[in-house]
Amino acid sequence: MEKRGLLKSTRDPKDRRKYHVSLTDDGKRPVDESIQE
Repeated sequence: MEKRGLLKSTRDPKDRRKYHVSLTDDGKRPVDESIQE
């Protein structure tokens, strides 16, 4: 999903075992559209 531009992941600078994952604007669009239906 990250390769498709739907997610963005970054490593936690204090604990490099952890990743922070969030939706990009392109990833939020399908979610928003499904909620509106």
